[in-house]
Amino acid sequence: MSSQHVREVIDRVLSAIHGYTIGVRVGGGVLEFNFVDRELEVRRLLDPGEGVIVGGWVTVLYGPKGCGKTELFKALSSTVASLSDVDVDIVIVGSEREAWRVERLYAPRSLAEVASAVIESLGGSIEVQAGGSWEVKGFVPLDKLVSLLVGYIAYRLGRRRNAIIVVDEVRADSPGRLSEFRGWLEGYSNQLRYDDHRFWRDKGGSIAVVTLTSDAMVKEVRSRVGPKVNWAYMWNLDPGSLGELARRLNIDVDVDTLWRLTGGNPRALVRIRVDGLRRWVEEEVLAVVRELLDEAMRELGERLWDELRVAVEELDEADYSLKQSMLKHNIILYTTGYKVSELPRERWVGERYAYQIPAYYHALKLMVERANAKVTVEELLEATR
Repeated sequence: MSSQHVREVIDRVLSAIHGYTIGVRVGGGVLEFNFVDRELEVRRLLDPGEGVIVGGWVTVLYGPKGCGKTELFKALSSTVASLSDVDVDIVIVGSEREAWRVERLYAPRSLAEVASAVIESLGGSIEVQAGGSWEVKGFVPLDKLVSLLVGYIAYRLGRRRNAIIVVDEVRADSPGRLSEFRGWLEGYSNQLRYDDHRFWRDKGGSIAVVTLTSDAMVKEVRSRVGPKVNWAYMWNLDPGSLGELARRLNIDVDVDTLWRLTGGNPRALVRIRVDGLRRWVEEEVLAVVRELLDEAMRELGERLWDELRVAVEELDEADYSLKQSMLKHNIILYTTGYKVSELPRERWVGERYAYQIPAYYHALKLMVERANAKVTVEELLEATR
């Protein structure tokens, strides 16, 4: 596929993707709005020349909690399936409750029969849900499903198309599960590159696998897996797109305040729309930071406030054990890897670590200045103005 053809395909996807509808439950109803922005991310993800999603490779894509990784791929999957002249198939397999168990699947009609056959071969079945997704019944192991699905495409289909298999919300709820994930990345990356993809490539197609996971998991496994897979990083919305999403969500808070609190995090905006700004600050920001401080006090004792001051002034240089606690509480995140998004140049973003949302940074900064965790919602909102 020539670079000119790739650009033309991406342009068609971008012209259609903003028609994708997202639904958010608010009160007793559903608020619907069209997909917002992500044009840079779409270009970098769909262009093989960018080196993010490349045939024969597994890509681990991570980023802030709630930054929109899953919604982006749902929008991409739906959009490319609606365009008859785009030769890309995107299949999403998801595990919503239990690690390594497939519970939901999105697939284009062209691969519906394939996906159904593979799931049945593993002892499961599917039930069609609203919105075009399938609920997977029975215990279907995620790793086996991905391997069989890719193998089925490579060896039993004859069409020259590009396939992207997206493994959504990969997580490990125990050291054993974490070890399984690491082992799967190491072993399956070789199978995909040297067996399945090579066979499919000879037919004129391309197969890539993308796993969406947390930055905390990446930090645990990256040093062991190394360059066997691609490591890519996605960020929140930029200020302009944040303002557009806030408008579509009918949030009655000025955009500057939303940016200083959420840093463009879509999930945070949705929670503000559902719960209200003050409740969100109390329950999603201050309560989380206080829980961190309770734990850090036991670890650091009298050093707590000095170490927190470093974390506020230069996060990358903060105490290692403190950063580990902050990672565990999803207050900060690991930010190394190929940048699919442009990271903002802000005090709360470092070279190797960043705050999940700037509200955590502002809350800690205010607490450090006072050497006291007793900060009210009103005081935090005032400090961010």
